[in-house]
Amino acid sequence: MSFLNKIKIFTKRAYFLNHFPSLLSVIFSRKKKLIYYGFLGDGNFGDEMVFMATKNLFKDCVVIPYQRHMPFMIKLYCKLFNDNINGIIIGGGTIIRSFSADKIYYKKLVSQNKPVFFHGTGADEHLMDKVFWPSILTSDFYGGLRGPQSQLALEQIGFNFKQIGDAGLYLKESANPVKKKKVIIVNFGTHKALQVLLYSRSQIIEFLKEQVTKDYKIVYLPLHSIDFDLGKSLRVEIPELELLDIATSYKKTLELMSEAEFCVGERLHYVVMSILANTNFISINYDDKHADFLKSLDLENFGFSPNNITTKIINENFDNQISLINWAGVNANIERLKLIHDSERDLFLD
Repeated sequence: MSFLNKIKIFTKRAYFLNHFPSLLSVIFSRKKKLIYYGFLGDGNFGDEMVFMATKNLFKDCVVIPYQRHMPFMIKLYCKLFNDNINGIIIGGGTIIRSFSADKIYYKKLVSQNKPVFFHGTGADEHLMDKVFWPSILTSDFYGGLRGPQSQLALEQIGFNFKQIGDAGLYLKESANPVKKKKVIIVNFGTHKALQVLLYSRSQIIEFLKEQVTKDYKIVYLPLHSIDFDLGKSLRVEIPELELLDIATSYKKTLELMSEAEFCVGERLHYVVMSILANTNFISINYDDKHADFLKSLDLENFGFSPNNITTKIINENFDNQISLINWAGVNANIERLKLIHDSERDLFLD
C-alpha cells in the first residue's frame, strides 16, 4: 500500500466516520472517561452494531476508542493525562485473541488499577495471546463473555467470567409483535474463504428457488462489501431476488427483519439481528463464535455447520415455524442478560 493511501485510510478512520467523541468532551466533560478496545465497524455492520451497543450501555460516560487510527489530539490527551481515564472497555466480537493495539498503553492503565469491563466479548482459544491477556486481567474486571465456549477458554488460563451473551443483545427493546410478510431474508458473507460454504450455499439456493415458486419474496441483506458481491452472484441464480444495499441503519434493518417470515444466513450479527427481530432463522455456523452465542440463549439447535445443512433441514424448519421458537422465552432470557450488563456496568463504574 502506498504512503498516500495509508494517509487517506488514517484520515478517514480517525476523522470522518464519527467513531470518536469530540476533543472538547474528552478534555472538559465531567463524565467518566473510558478507553475502548474493539472493532468500530468501518463498513462492517456487525462491528458497528456492537460498538453502538457499548455506547448505549455507557451513555453517561465518554467512550474513547484507543487504536492506531484515531485523532491525534485525543490520543495525545489520553497518553498525557491517563490519570483522568477511569477504566477500560473490551468490546464485543471475538476480541480475546491476538492484540492489535498499543499493549504498553493498556498495560500502563492496568498497572494504575484501572478496572476492565468485558462487553459480551468472544475468545478464540487457538489465537489467544496467552501472555498479554492474563496481564490485563490482573486488574479488577467486570462484565462477561459472549457464551460458554469463550467462558471455557478463559477458565483454561485461570479466569472465571459470567456469560452475558453478545454485546448486540443490549440493543433489544420491548416492542409489539409485528405482522409477518411473505418474505424470506438471506445473507451470505464471511472473511474466511471456506470451500465447505459452497455446499451450504447450494442447499440454501435450492430452498430459495422452491419458495419463489410459492410466491415468496426473497430479499438479500448484505452486512459488508463481501456480502454484496456474493449477493450479485446469487441474483444470477435467482433473478427474482431483491438485492439491498449494505446495511447501515440498525433501526431500519431491525424493521426489515421483523417483518420477514424467515431468515437464513451466515454472518454472526445477521443471526443476532434475526433474534432481536423475533424472526425464525437458521444460522450457518461457519465458525465457533456462532455456537458460542447461540448457546448463551439456548438456541444452539437452530445453528448448523456448513457441511451438515441440507435443503430438507431448512424446509423442515421453515414448514414448522409455529412450534419452532418460543420467542417469549427468548425475550425473557435477553432481558435477564441485559440486567447483568447493567449491574456489571454499575459495579465497574462504582
